[in-house]
Amino acid sequence: MLSVGFFLGALALIGIPPLSGFFGKLLVFRTAADAGAIGGSGAVLALGLALGGAILTVAYFSRTWNHGFWGTQSEAVRTATYSPTLVAVVVGLAATLVIVGVGFDPVMGAARAAAEAALDRGTYVESVLPGGTP
Repeated sequence: MLSVGFFLGALALIGIPPLSGFFGKLLVFRTAADAGAIGGSGAVLALGLALGGAILTVAYFSRTWNHGFWGTQSEAVRTATYSPTLVAVVVGLAATLVIVGVGFDPVMGAARAAAEAALDRGTYVESVLPGGTP
């Protein structure tokens, strides 16, 4: 169970669809590409850095996977006992990665609504100072 949970978490951070990390990386790449299309030279650098970071993420998770789950087991690992609570936490987090990835539209809608509410100065001023500005 630990290896499955780690594997799903690694795939999510790498950005494999339909896991939750895919949409975050997609939005970063799309924003950088859109800014580069407008003519920002810094956006090309940002896009390159994001791509380099994605490649490094694949590299270090592959190395971690190989050393952690394909290497020789130590005595501590062979004799370890795992509580059902810890296994349930790993399974729950892995399931959350999949559920948020598959059902990303409601999450994105809630995030957009929160961002719009945070940027709406008029409503904020009205709720803090009834009647508007002093």
